Amino acid sequence: MNRTAILDIARMRGASIFKLTLMGSVMGCTLIMSVFGVGALFGLEILQWNEQYVTGIKGLVASPFIGAFVGLLFGVFSAVFVYVGLRFYSLFSGISLEYIPSNHDNQPSEKGTTDRGEQQDEQEENALLVQDAVITTYLEMTDRSAFQPAGPPAIDFQLVQVELPCPELNRFLYTSVGADLCWYSRLPWSYAQWLAYLDRPELETWVAYVSGTPAGYFELERQSGGNVEIAYFGLMPNFIGKGIGGALLSEAIARAWDMGAKRVWVHTCSLDHPQACQNYQARGFTVFKTEESLEELPDHNLEPWPGADRPPA
Repeated sequence: MNRTAILDIARMRGASIFKLTLMGSVMGCTLIMSVFGVGALFGLEILQWNEQYVTGIKGLVASPFIGAFVGLLFGVFSAVFVYVGLRFYSLFSGISLEYIPSNHDNQPSEKGTTDRGEQQDEQEENALLVQDAVITTYLEMTDRSAFQPAGPPAIDFQLVQVELPCPELNRFLYTSVGADLCWYSRLPWSYAQWLAYLDRPELETWVAYVSGTPAGYFELERQSGGNVEIAYFGLMPNFIGKGIGGALLSEAIARAWDMGAKRVWVHTCSLDHPQACQNYQARGFTVFKTEESLEELPDHNLEPWPGADRPPA
């Protein structure tokens, strides 16, 4: 879903300033001179070229060309002044632009579904980012005795550790769980980047399966000072509200402590599921920091794969 957004930029490219100024000047002068040309058609001596009045049909036909020529000359000089002015202004303040997506952004490619998928994939991974306020909440558990495990899940699941690093699997989990939660920072990662992240002894990935189907996952990262972070935790959209979230989080916390943690911590934000923070607190986490910041977010809803059109959870 496209939405209007305000973009704050440091400065504009000189070429863009010249193009915009020239286009506005040429179009404006051409329009004005065309109006004069209508007057000249009726004999009014208002259009002059080479110190001679041009009237009649000749004046009507010549008026747009005169306007374009005048606009080009005027635009060149104006662009120089606008460029210098904006460069000077940018030394003291940023420039705000209103971004309004065009209908063309959502048009399928005429070359077929393959190009459409590639086009959407490129748009998703290199999406225009817009600034939005995000509230991030940091929670911690400093003693295992504070851990309050959830009751048994409403649906039995099997928890399996991913023992061999597999970028394809983790990216699938990341996009499937995170599309509705605006997880986007890893979308541009290459295979090598995923592998470098996963192929570390301090990182663990665990996947919950229901009847052989992935239902959710979590990543744990052992950090310095005896800290273990629940780096990622989430459910597949089809399993949200099915009574397994609390139990899966309990498994994640228990495994974090089993990794030799002195402190287990996690962070969530206002883009996550509305019940995320309550779920963490119900398991024994306490808030130790909350901050609000402007984050750069994709300007459109993410999807688990290009063209999925999956209904929101």
